[in-house]
Amino acid sequence: MGALVLAAVPAAIAMTHLDAVGVNNNLVLPDALVLEMAAAARARQFVTMTMMKPATQSVIPQMKISGNEVTTWALPEGAIARLGRGSVQDIAFSPQGPHLAVCTTVGIWWYSLASKLPFALSETERGMVAAISFSDDGRWFAAGNIDGVLKVWDMQPQVCAERIMGETQVSLQMRPTFSSQMRPTFSPDGHYLALLAEGCNTIDIVNPATGEHVAALGDNTPVKKIRRPAGKLVAFSPDNSLLANVNSAEDMSRDFVTVWDIESGVCIARISEHSDFVYGLCFSPCGGFLAVGYWGGILRVWDIFRGTLELVRTDYGKYRMYPAYSPTGELLAAGLYQYENQKVVQVWHVAQAEQLDTIQLLRGKVRLVQFSQGGNQVAVASSSELKVWTKPDDTAATQVSFAAHQDTVESIAFSRDGHTLVAGYRWDNVALWDVARQHSQRVLEEHPPCRTQVVHVSPDAKIYTVSIHENTLKVWDIQKGELCAEMSGPERPGAWTVSLSPQAELLVSGYKNGMLIVWDVQSGQKLHILRAHTDRIQSAAFSPDGKRLASASWDRTVRLWNVENGKEVGRLPIHPSLAAAEFKAAVPEILRDVKPRSQAEKQLRPRRLEVITFSPCGRWIAGGMIGEIRLWDAMTHEIHMAILLPDGCKRPFALAFSPCGRYLASGSWWRGTEKVSIRLWDVANGENLATFRGHPTDVQTLAFSPDGELLASGSFDGTILLWDMKPYLQENETS
Repeated sequence: MGALVLAAVPAAIAMTHLDAVGVNNNLVLPDALVLEMAAAARARQFVTMTMMKPATQSVIPQMKISGNEVTTWALPEGAIARLGRGSVQDIAFSPQGPHLAVCTTVGIWWYSLASKLPFALSETERGMVAAISFSDDGRWFAAGNIDGVLKVWDMQPQVCAERIMGETQVSLQMRPTFSSQMRPTFSPDGHYLALLAEGCNTIDIVNPATGEHVAALGDNTPVKKIRRPAGKLVAFSPDNSLLANVNSAEDMSRDFVTVWDIESGVCIARISEHSDFVYGLCFSPCGGFLAVGYWGGILRVWDIFRGTLELVRTDYGKYRMYPAYSPTGELLAAGLYQYENQKVVQVWHVAQAEQLDTIQLLRGKVRLVQFSQGGNQVAVASSSELKVWTKPDDTAATQVSFAAHQDTVESIAFSRDGHTLVAGYRWDNVALWDVARQHSQRVLEEHPPCRTQVVHVSPDAKIYTVSIHENTLKVWDIQKGELCAEMSGPERPGAWTVSLSPQAELLVSGYKNGMLIVWDVQSGQKLHILRAHTDRIQSAAFSPDGKRLASASWDRTVRLWNVENGKEVGRLPIHPSLAAAEFKAAVPEILRDVKPRSQAEKQLRPRRLEVITFSPCGRWIAGGMIGEIRLWDAMTHEIHMAILLPDGCKRPFALAFSPCGRYLASGSWWRGTEKVSIRLWDVANGENLATFRGHPTDVQTLAFSPDGELLASGSFDGTILLWDMKPYLQENETS
């Protein structure tokens, strides 16, 4: 049995404390107070903040819902629609009214629990919102993004009161495992805001009204970031005097819980005599008890002041436990069981040993389980699915689902008539988007979601998808809903990338060990095993006539194959030694990048190609590598052009030719910018015809409509943006 240790600050815990900040309830806020948390001064001795010029901003911009207008909210310039609402990262129940704030990779979606419809979208300038919290009285609202920026709003005038920045690069260098993402938790009276930075066992407490730093509780121990379904890892006592938080051991083998006196900054208790992971904790309404939920279906309740273990429940099986107290002191718990395609949450009344309900998710991996403030609601969310369970007094429980959120977009393709956009999602299934109406229909719902879905449209208008799950490959006819073929590859390693030939007669699968297998789709049999590569196959593509295959590997080679006999027929040169005249870019960029390459030619290794594709006519092969897009002549294998990329878009890992073959679109992976870029290039001369910025993170896949007038971009953020190409292509054709 575990033990609760009542003690002063243990020697292993270094704590720093600044004088508590007095709170003036009559404080008049300026329109906005912007603060910077200067991490260069934060060797964890204290936190300093620098005042900056404020900018008034409403947290909930009101938006009218009419027809499909939700797909046009907060669109970037050049885009005509956003398909999907981004992957779910965190949620919070509003204390004032039946509203739900859902933070996603796109921004914060505000939903009415009654209608299940969104009424606002905020924080889209950067997106990637990862954590949110309301104060119990509803006055304060805090949201933090993955860059370590946390904003605090005063909800009464609805203005941004503070903007708090997390660690800078200086502290990242000192603590390389530290993540600056901050998770906010308000005290019940709203006078304190606790900030838990992922990757560190320290809680910072600030005054939300002034931004002044109150205390730093804990040590400076860096810990590895653990991906686990988030619950409540920080809790204040009802009288605002105590704070409990979950800490991770340095070796990440277990968690422990510490309880702090906020005013003195002293650790009054430490719960560490167990070897379990903690998934949630909460104080009882009287403030004397602390309930802790563990891995393995275990609940423990401690008397904080006596140091005794009051309750142990170990009969919840292999569930991860999330406790919550109702305002009347009843202990509730939600237990999550997640294994492969099973994702079940059970809601329990602990004292009565009564299971109140079961919540089941079908798609994605569960990321969070959270109770509402009163304990009568539970939200369960994966990146692509969100359900809210509600149990009003003396009435039957209800479950509400919120659709339109998806995980990473793995691949997209337009139907031959251009009316439908087919999208394959990670850990999900396939969706068919009506381009005109901007509505989607999920297909293959009866089949378990898979790690990867690669979609393909053949010249005869048939729509296929290839699903990858461990070592099994399945090819589906989407229109018929039929399984065309099922192939089993080697047990280890599993397939990393797949591609169908134009007519969907052949399938190539690439593996982490460098092996390629060419399959006959109709029979499901192996035609060739290609073993020339020595490292992971990152990308593979068939030529338009289906007779050749190009493969790019992490062994820094690009090979061409004869599909009929399985023989290697050539390699594409990717060595960096090129004359400056062969590059297409602004002159300063050429001088900056090319000269160092030539000077260090002997020391440089060939770079890795991350994506490869053929032009529709089969004349060109395009590949994306760090800092460069390269085009080769598909017949001679000679370099046709090398396009140097400017800062901020040096990872062009998504490429697509226009149907006419005259244009090439490239999408970047994220690298320190608010939005990543999508660029349109002229294949003949390498001119950058247009640049679009809309996704807050990696562009995974691109596709042109059959008439070339639309470009679709699918992102790691779980959305697809539709871009109007007509102004740029027509202008280029006219000129």
